Amino acid sequence: MASTQDAWYISLLGLAEHFRTSNPPDIKSCIQCLQAVFNFKPPQRVEARTHLQLGNILLTHTKNIDLARTHLEQSWCLSQTINGFDDVKFEAASVLAELFEQQGQPTHSKPILRKAIELSQHSVYWHCRLIFQLAVSI
Repeated sequence: MASTQDAWYISLLGLAEHFRTSNPPDIKSCIQCLQAVFNFKPPQRVEARTHLQLGNILLTHTKNIDLARTHLEQSWCLSQTINGFDDVKFEAASVLAELFEQQGQPTHSKPILRKAIELSQHSVYWHCRLIFQLAVSI
């Protein structure tokens, strides 16, 4: 059975997803639920994934690009030290690099993509995807 702390994470994440997928979506409540996860000092994996989710939601549903970038950067930094956490790690790198490209800051995106390519050599899908993303950005 899940611990009480795990139950809080699961409940907040489920509630955030409910708000995100409701008709019409309640993005403000979704964001509040995801931010509440940090109050419980979650494990690094949960923290990295939550930062990624927040970054993606802020990018797609708000105009707060700076806060989205901050969450994506935190996800990228945290996930680099977690073994076997490839989807979060490489999605964070990809979305963050794409954001920098859209903002006309290729000098920020290229190092992220190069580092992600270096780390992704064991993951064929991500390795190829990140190489193509870097090639398109040149």
